[in-house]
Amino acid sequence: MAKRYVPDLQQRREAEEAARLQFDALGRVLVPGARVEMGASPALGVLQGAGRAGALLSTPTGNTGVKETNGGSQGGSTETEERDDLSEISLVLSNGKTKIHLQRTRSGDGSPVIHDWVNFTISEPTIMRISGNRCLADEDFVIWMGAELGRIFGFRVTGERKNGANFYKRSWNIGDDFGLLCFTGRDDTMLISLSGAGCQHALPGWESRLYDFLTDVRAHGERAVITRVDLARDFLNGEYPIEYWRAMYDYGQFVNRESHLSSREMWPTREYRGCWETEKGSKRGRTMYVGRRISGLFFRCYEKGKKEGAPDSPWVRAELEIKSVDRIIPLEVLLTPAVYWGQYPVLRRLSTVQPERIVIQKKLVELTAEHSIRIIKEQYGKHLRVMHNLLDGDSSMLLDQLMHDDVDAMPRRWASVGASVDTQGPSCYADSSNPLFEHRYLAAEKYRISGNSV
Repeated sequence: MAKRYVPDLQQRREAEEAARLQFDALGRVLVPGARVEMGASPALGVLQGAGRAGALLSTPTGNTGVKETNGGSQGGSTETEERDDLSEISLVLSNGKTKIHLQRTRSGDGSPVIHDWVNFTISEPTIMRISGNRCLADEDFVIWMGAELGRIFGFRVTGERKNGANFYKRSWNIGDDFGLLCFTGRDDTMLISLSGAGCQHALPGWESRLYDFLTDVRAHGERAVITRVDLARDFLNGEYPIEYWRAMYDYGQFVNRESHLSSREMWPTREYRGCWETEKGSKRGRTMYVGRRISGLFFRCYEKGKKEGAPDSPWVRAELEIKSVDRIIPLEVLLTPAVYWGQYPVLRRLSTVQPERIVIQKKLVELTAEHSIRIIKEQYGKHLRVMHNLLDGDSSMLLDQLMHDDVDAMPRRWASVGASVDTQGPSCYADSSNPLFEHRYLAAEKYRISGNSV
């Protein structure tokens, strides 16, 4: 890991003052094509890309830009005319007024599965490379990365928050509450968190630009990790109501291992929110959760139209939250979200493409390898360095002398990883045509078609 240069006090003060003077100008909107070249000032790239900033600043945030009328909507959104991935959804509120809700209903690859949240981390060496080794103070790193985010997403770093976030000591807002940039306090990494509003209001094509950026970072041997991605799909006409998802859980369609089907104690947990007992109470909206929030997979579905204040809306949203807790999230999830949507059998059945499962074992092996290397380096690193010099740098001879005589010997930590890989058993995901699953799925389909509850 490259050590970060620490300037003396006077240099730091001068850098921080320069960063404060430049921050407002560097926070302007960047557009695709206004890339900041290595060693150039970020302000140049910002000003070159400011020509189209006006169109971006009119982008609504959250529910802003919504029109309410007694008889219906008035006028249309100019944004939907420019972006074919946005839809205007008419919602009749409880007071009789109509609200027009702008919603992204298609991702960059044209599929109905969209990104609803993205977290990724990079390291200081990446920003140092982009800036031409011009970063001294924390603000310098934020400014240079903020310029890159403007190029990718089309909105700026707007200012520092009072508190840190996500276990980082300092944090900055991105756009109009579109996300966070978190820095300092966790080794030499920086976290960028793009919220659901940020995913919707980013410039079209941001997925491919972010993919290219992270791929380029990895090509330079630097850290580029997606730590969380949320994938969502909307059923505007209630094609799959919330009762359907409840039935699918009861019929084992959220169980990924066939060996776990016979014991509900091994199923992922389920939780309900809202009133499920009466029709009147259900008009306020209901939610179902599957799994634990801290785990690698967490599913939620809810009646989004009712959440927006329309008691008779059939609109249902299903969301899948994927974290890098025990798995490696591939960068390709940015380009083809529909491929990675099918992490449960029920989701696979709704996929229009061949799904790909994000496996767990690879992450476990990587974490175990990192842990082993860290222990060896901390406890025996000095000894290894001396012996390496004594053997004139012959690493192969050193390893031959240090390795255990038993070729099958394995530490307990590695043995547990091997056991987890070997005992996975047949996957329900890999064979959702299993007759046991087939009759359960058909039973749940009957509930959906008939409109009954479970």
